[in-house]
Amino acid sequence: WDPPHDSGSEIVEYNLRYSSNSEMYEAVNCTGLRDPSAGIFTHSVTRLHANQHYYFQVRCRNACGFSEWSPVSHPFHPLSDVPSKLSAPFLTSRERNAISVSWTPPADNGITGGGFITGYRVRYSMSLDAMMQATPSLLDLNDKRSSRSQEDRIDEAPGVLLVQNANAGIFKSPPVRVGDLLAGERYYLQVYAISRTGLGAWSDPSEPLETEADVPDRTDMPSKLDETPFSIGIKWRSPRPNGAKVWQFVVRHATTRALLGTDQGVEDTAELEDMRVYTDASKTQWCTYTAGGLETGTE
Repeated sequence: WDPPHDSGSEIVEYNLRYSSNSEMYEAVNCTGLRDPSAGIFTHSVTRLHANQHYYFQVRCRNACGFSEWSPVSHPFHPLSDVPSKLSAPFLTSRERNAISVSWTPPADNGITGGGFITGYRVRYSMSLDAMMQATPSLLDLNDKRSSRSQEDRIDEAPGVLLVQNANAGIFKSPPVRVGDLLAGERYYLQVYAISRTGLGAWSDPSEPLETEADVPDRTDMPSKLDETPFSIGIKWRSPRPNGAKVWQFVVRHATTRALLGTDQGVEDTAELEDMRVYTDASKTQWCTYTAGGLETGTE
């Protein structure tokens, strides 16, 4: 504050008070103000709450007594830190292609430590190593000197994906459903909180959370492997098992496409342990089967 005119008598004392309302109801008087003779007209007020507005008034005293309180100041509020690190997400439900997770919000919802929480972001990966090696861009996000926007600076680590929604991937509160996942697979998830002052750090990764198992994927169309006058060998890529071991294939063949699956076709059950399975140079796994007892010269 600026010192007022002393009206002919030296100012010997200042009083400062504050309140959370502009009517100065239940105002708190500050202590420890410097002696006016020091020429210092500032005072630090501590033990305030982040994102709470405060109003201030000051008055002074000379030999004739105290002045009236000054007009009420504009509202001020303390600076806030970024939200604290959250606990790891935990599973609430799972489906074939999705899992739902929740987490524990900050005990004060960020009011004291990091400003009001405005949302959360969630990311996931099938690889814990990829998640741990991902370079968090949150330090950059909270750097006011950077010219890049927050939306552009969310980390883009290979194998680690942000959960998206219609609100640019920002979720107001848990739980969050993570969809478009593979059946029978394990995923790791992390979450961080967002406030008006910045972004918190990523939480620790969750325990491995597994989607529900399901029937295997449909196999690709078989291709010819070899042939003899009375047999044809075929191969097909091993399908995704979707969380449960594939132990048997059903192979059928006929002389026309229309006869497949009819009484005039042939259907055979092949146990995986009795089949030749190999992996090629591209690490694709192939299953093979030989249809024997065929009539020479027919397709």
